[in-house]
Amino acid sequence: AAKILEALRKREWHVPNLKSFTMILIAYTLLFSTALFMNNTLNAYPTAELVEVLQTPQGEGAILASEHYTPYIHYYTGMPSVQRSTLTIEEEASLTLLWESQRLARSVTLLDSFDTSYVLLDEKQISGDRSGLVFLLDNTNTFTRKYSSDNWELWQVKQ
Repeated sequence: AAKILEALRKREWHVPNLKSFTMILIAYTLLFSTALFMNNTLNAYPTAELVEVLQTPQGEGAILASEHYTPYIHYYTGMPSVQRSTLTIEEEASLTLLWESQRLARSVTLLDSFDTSYVLLDEKQISGDRSGLVFLLDNTNTFTRKYSSDNWELWQVKQ
């Protein structure tokens, strides 16, 4: 990057104002991208509430959650999580079916096939369309709510 800036500075410009405009544009781009990065870093996970949720699970089995919570699940619980990136095509199809299915027997069978002990829901899943597995969590006796807030729900699968 420094070599490119130096080349732009040393280059002979036919329109001097264009050179000034280009350098100012590059400076502001660097400034705003740094500010955006700092903002995103400060607002990044894990939040204190997520850490609190992840201190709840105990025992064996995996935690079913959104893929981007996987590192936090491993770090704070020591338990595995169901990860799309490690599944075969058939298992990935089963995982999609699990989230969408409203048939309790099928969902329990699929949860067992992934050795799932807990289901972690984030704010989007809680406030969104409560269908499929999310509907079953609320409306059957097969699951026990272990943690609940506006942003997180943790459900244990009864074995």
